[in-house]
Amino acid sequence: MASVACYARGHVIRPIQIFTLLAVAGTVAAVAALAGGAVPRAFLGMSAALALAASVNRRLTRRPRRPLVRRAAWIAAAAVMFAALPTDVPREGGVFAETYTTIDIATALIGHLVAGVIVMAAVAWYARGHVLRPIRIFTLLAVAGTVAAVAALAGSTVPRAVLGMSAALALAASVNRRLTRRPRRPLVRRAAWIAAAAVMFAALPGDVPRDGGVFAETYTTIDIATAVVAFGLVGIVMIRIVRGILADRDDRLLVGALGGLGVYVAMWADALPIHSAVWNYAFWILLGAAEARAYGNIRRP
Repeated sequence: MASVACYARGHVIRPIQIFTLLAVAGTVAAVAALAGGAVPRAFLGMSAALALAASVNRRLTRRPRRPLVRRAAWIAAAAVMFAALPTDVPREGGVFAETYTTIDIATALIGHLVAGVIVMAAVAWYARGHVLRPIRIFTLLAVAGTVAAVAALAGSTVPRAVLGMSAALALAASVNRRLTRRPRRPLVRRAAWIAAAAVMFAALPGDVPRDGGVFAETYTTIDIATAVVAFGLVGIVMIRIVRGILADRDDRLLVGALGGLGVYVAMWADALPIHSAVWNYAFWILLGAAEARAYGNIRRP
């Protein structure tokens, strides 16, 4: 630590290079973890935080040629690291084998909850004050939901909450009249969004549990307090989104986003079997983008 501090002290670029190196190393380690290697969760979480920080960093050493591609690459790297976090079932691989208790699983889920709030705040900060960025995020989530629906129809396991939320966004896009640019064939565009929503609705029954069962977890007082704070924050953001809709009642995209969030919460509360917590990040991303959209409506004179 002392040698690194001595090497980087008094320099602007050297700390940034070290941050970047750690984030890239974390991405490589996450790929190794997904392949079966044993990688500590602490290192993956730390590297994911660096990747998210790099995605929203505005003080760059040089101007990138494609800033959106750069930002998307860092966000994708963070997503890979979050996906590699051993949460529900411990992976078997590497030299060592670990046994996780119920407390370990509960701690990991609370960690995902805290990370989701951080992702929501980062997305809201990124999209706030911009007209196009929330729309792009809504579109990206709707397209990702369509791809996930096709995968679900092919036999993959996809949570119904994600499909329902994305279908609501697709329907909102089909009736949106405030387009960023005039489409050449508006009817084809509307039909494509409706078809995407239909595909997602068709994939919903694939998530119905075939076998019943009971799922139980043990949470400490700190876990419960953290969850209460996070859910309270979600409620505050939901109220802000409603205020944004009341400020501009013709904003159909924001109405669809609120509907998608409501569908997700309703389906998530009744979800069986319990899916990986990684799927919840789509909810947090949408929540952050919707908050930024509502902020623009409220601030608009």
